[in-house]
Amino acid sequence: TCASGSSSPSCGLEEEIVLHALVTCPEVQHIWFASPMGLRVDSGNISNLHLWLLSYVTQMGMEAKNMMFSLALGNLVWS
Repeated sequence: TCASGSSSPSCGLEEEIVLHALVTCPEVQHIWFASPMGLRVDSGNISNLHLWLLSYVTQMGMEAKNMMFSLALGNLVWS
């Protein structure tokens, strides 16, 4: 990833922040959909990474919950 305040190296569309790097970047959205969870991300409705995680965790099975827990843990370490 790039330093805070610079544009995303993946798409160049937005500032490289955790939410963009993990969820709202169009390139990352393709990865989420191709993942075993098959998540379709509507970035227009996402303003907070933690709320996004909570909304999906309530609808997931245990394997997906473990994957999301790992993502949340990574976010805490990264922040």
